Amino acid sequence: MSHGTIMKNIEIKVRVDNRTNMLRNIQKLGAKKIGLLRQTDSYYKVSNGRLKLREERPPDHTALIYYSRPDDKQSKLSEYDILNIAKDDSKKFKNILSKALSTLVVVKKNRSLYQYKNTRIHLDSVSGLGDYLELETVITKQSLSHAKNEHETVVKALELNTCEIIAVSYSDLLMKTKATVT
Repeated sequence: MSHGTIMKNIEIKVRVDNRTNMLRNIQKLGAKKIGLLRQTDSYYKVSNGRLKLREERPPDHTALIYYSRPDDKQSKLSEYDILNIAKDDSKKFKNILSKALSTLVVVKKNRSLYQYKNTRIHLDSVSGLGDYLELETVITKQSLSHAKNEHETVVKALELNTCEIIAVSYSDLLMKTKATVT
């Protein structure tokens, strides 16, 4: 099932040097812990934007996600669409994608998910890369300026201005890391 319309959020990603301090800041903010997820994202070569198949545990869930956003070292507007894949079809769907499109890279991560109002806070431990935090303030019925204000409130509360801002996706970081190794 697709959402039917392109969804938008304001997002930023930072490298986390001190996970304990970041967890303390998340708790001080009053964000609600949603849970711990194990995610495997297979990225595919496409002509524009990014396309990934996300396999998530728990619960067993698979989704095709397309998103487009600039690679800026600041908070940025992202547009995305999600197609949820029926559990019985997920393996076959992945097989077809792998045959039709080139797989660029596979990103594996453990994600601690928190929620503050319309902002999702992802504290990620990414295999081969380390610890990161992603903020995604979802633009729903509120105005863009309201979403920006909420986003900035969370950025300040988590002291993200003291962290290294990452402009690109985990897939780009992982491909760059693998390119320097070989």
